[in-house]
Amino acid sequence: RMAMREAEPALKAMVDAGCKVMLIKGASRNALDAAAQRGRVAHDIDILVRPDDMQPAFDVLRDRDWQIATGVSPQYLRTRLASLRSMNFFKGNYGDIDLHQLAYDGSQQSAEDDLAIWHRAIAAEFSDVKVVVPSPADRIALAIAHGGLDA
Repeated sequence: RMAMREAEPALKAMVDAGCKVMLIKGASRNALDAAAQRGRVAHDIDILVRPDDMQPAFDVLRDRDWQIATGVSPQYLRTRLASLRSMNFFKGNYGDIDLHQLAYDGSQQSAEDDLAIWHRAIAAEFSDVKVVVPSPADRIALAIAHGGLDA
C-alpha cells in the first residue's frame, strides 16, 4: 500500500498529461480488486504506456523527482527512450515504478501482440486514477512471460 501511495500522484499526472496508462502484473490485480492487496507483497508498480506516450510519461516522472535506477542522467536517457523496453524509477522510501512501453521482453516481442493488448484492455481504477488493465487472458500470458524471465 505504501508503494501505491507513492505512485498515485505520478500516475494521475501521466493520465492528466494525456497518457493512457495500463497497470500490469500485480498492480492490475489491485486495480480490479482492492482487497487483493492483502494476498501479495508488492515492491513496485508496473505500468505500460503506448510508445507514443513514453516521452510524456518519462517527463512526468523526471519532473516529479523520480530517480532512474541505473543512475544514467535523465537527459541522456530521454534521447534513447525509443530503444528501451522499460526502465525502473525510485522515489522516497517506497516509491518504485517500472515504466514499460512494450509488454513483453525482447526475446518475446511482437508489435502485433502489444497492439492487441491495448485493444482488449479493460477500464479500471487505481485509487481514484482511471487506468486500464489487460484482459484476463492477457494477464495470464504476461504473468507467464514475465515469470519466465525472472522466476
